[in-house]
Amino acid sequence: KRKKREHLGVLWHWVLACIYTIIHSMCFLIQAICLSVAINSHNKSLLVVMTSNQYMELKSYLFKKFDYINNFQIVARDIRERFSYTVVLVMVFIRNMSQLEWDTAHMWDILPDVAVIVSSEIFIDWIKHAFVTKFNGIPVETYNDY
Repeated sequence: KRKKREHLGVLWHWVLACIYTIIHSMCFLIQAICLSVAINSHNKSLLVVMTSNQYMELKSYLFKKFDYINNFQIVARDIRERFSYTVVLVMVFIRNMSQLEWDTAHMWDILPDVAVIVSSEIFIDWIKHAFVTKFNGIPVETYNDY
């Protein structure tokens, strides 16, 4: 009877893991669709909204108390976010180029939007880390430890 309960526990965890994976995949797909719409639309207002969300991230970190461990968590979160953006941008780029039969003229239409997204992300992260290290007295050399 105990062995049967152990198998049901593993089955329950497997079902929860599958549900979580499906939900996470759907959220990632929605993010890719939004980015694709933002890049392909003639009105760039959605692209502006997406980049302005990064300023909200900056606002949420300003003037808060952080220590060495919290700073590592912020760095890890930023790395994950940049990797996620890279994967989504590559997906959108490949999808757009395959729809236009890999016409290089269209590539030069996409690259400025991609550059805005990537450069705003880097700029906001740079300012955020500058504020965190300055106001919390964290030495810059701690980034070498990460």
